[in-house]
Amino acid sequence: MYINNKKPINNFNMKKVIKKLCLFTAIVVLLPVAIGCSDDDEKDNSAYEQEQYNKFVPSEIGETINQLGLEIYRGTNPPDVSGYYLIELLPSVGKLVNDSKIKLYDYSKAELKISLLGYEVKTGTDELLAVHTASDAFITGEGDKFTIFFEEDSYEGIPAITLTILSGELDRDEDGGIKGIKDVQYALIMKDNKNNVTLIKNNIVNGWGQLFKDGHVDVISQEKFETNN
Repeated sequence: MYINNKKPINNFNMKKVIKKLCLFTAIVVLLPVAIGCSDDDEKDNSAYEQEQYNKFVPSEIGETINQLGLEIYRGTNPPDVSGYYLIELLPSVGKLVNDSKIKLYDYSKAELKISLLGYEVKTGTDELLAVHTASDAFITGEGDKFTIFFEEDSYEGIPAITLTILSGELDRDEDGGIKGIKDVQYALIMKDNKNNVTLIKNNIVNGWGQLFKDGHVDVISQEKFETNN
């Protein structure tokens, strides 16, 4: 005797099964495409980061960085370092320098860009000595470590192209807020002295550089940043 113990197939349930199978198939088909796009984006970002680095740091400047012992943090995922800071620099060589109050803003992870406004003030005071700006500074790094590169078109009032590099690691509080930057290194490098006689006499030739350090840079208020005499 043949006995059929199987229940009749419910057409509604079958439709659900078919829909799920179609969805699963679509995911399986599209997943490699999505992964491929992510890999391509990462490759594009890496290529762009390298392109920007080469623009700011040609081979001869790279040699100066190595000689100075400057730490450079490379990567396509730098932290957002926007805020106000007071940098009190100690030179590793050469003359004493003034303090700098800086504002970092307009951070763009996609373009690896950040803007900078800096007030150079007499050490321990708010006496304004010079103003530094950069609207297209290059930022690179990973995690909380970063390096910022920007150029200026003068050196102590003399026409020239200088490269300033700021490297460090964000120091955070228990809630993840930024309370400062630790292990700061700050370098000033001459890219093109325009054959200026005064600079040449002072041995400020192309590739000349100076390294400064600050163990910890503190966050300051906007009011403190804007208070200048």
